[in-house]
Amino acid sequence: MNYLHAFHAGNFADVLKHSILCACLRYLNRKPAPYFILDSHAGAGRYDLGGDAGLRNPEYISGAGAFYGADPAGLHPILADYVTFLRKFNGDRALRLYPGSPIFIAEHMRESDRFLCAELNETEYFKLSARMTDYPRVTVNNVDGYKLLNASLPPAERRGLILIDPPFEKPEEFDLLEAALKKAVKKFATGVYLIWVPVKDEARYAAFLETARALCPKFGRFEAVLPREVGESPGKMRKTGLVAFNPPYILKDTPFTVEFSD
Repeated sequence: MNYLHAFHAGNFADVLKHSILCACLRYLNRKPAPYFILDSHAGAGRYDLGGDAGLRNPEYISGAGAFYGADPAGLHPILADYVTFLRKFNGDRALRLYPGSPIFIAEHMRESDRFLCAELNETEYFKLSARMTDYPRVTVNNVDGYKLLNASLPPAERRGLILIDPPFEKPEEFDLLEAALKKAVKKFATGVYLIWVPVKDEARYAAFLETARALCPKFGRFEAVLPREVGESPGKMRKTGLVAFNPPYILKDTPFTVEFSD
C-alpha cells in the first residue's frame, strides 16, 4: 500500500478520531476489569510534523494546531483532555510530534489490559514496532488488520475497544469494511467499535451508515467538517465521520455533529 499517514497526521480527522478514542479509553478505565483493544490499521505510531511529510502537507495546522495553543479551560472537556495529552507528549513545547492511535491507546491503558496492533505496510510496521518497545502490554503484527480482527474475536476479557481506521486506498474499501464488521459483531456484539471513514462520496457514505445502523442498535455517528476558508486545496477531504458501536453515554455531548441511538 502507498498510503502514509505522515502526510495527514494531526489533521481535523485525527482531532475527531483521537479525542473520541481517548474519551472511550477513559470510560473503560472506570471499571477495574481488564479490557482488550485492537487497532486494525495502526500506522507508524508517531509523526514528526516538522519533517518532510509534515512540511510538504501541513494539514495539522487546521487540525490539532488549531487547538494546541488554546486554554484547555475554554475547550469542551473531550478536546481539553486531547490537547492536554498532546502538550504532555511534546513536553509542553510547540507542537512538533504527533502521536498515532497506538500511542494514545498505550498511554491510557493499564497493566491488566491487552492491546493488539496491525500494520500491513512493512516500513510503517518496523517503525511502530520500535516505538512500542516501551509498552510491554502491546503486540504489533505485520498482517492485514481485517484478518487479525477476525482471528482475535471474541477476546477472553469480554470487554474491549476495536479501532478500525483504514487508509481507503482501495475502491472496494467500504465493501471490505462492511464484511469485516458483519463478522466481528457476530463474534463480539458488546464491544465498543470506533470506525473512521472519509466522506468524499455522500451516497456511499449514506449506504455505509445504513449498513452500520442495522448491525448495531446502539449506534453513534460523529462528524467534523473543515471550513473552506482555511485554504485547503480543491479535492482535499473536508468532511470526516466516525461511527461508533456501543458508544459510551458520555459521548452524547461532544463538540462534533452527533447522532446517537440506543
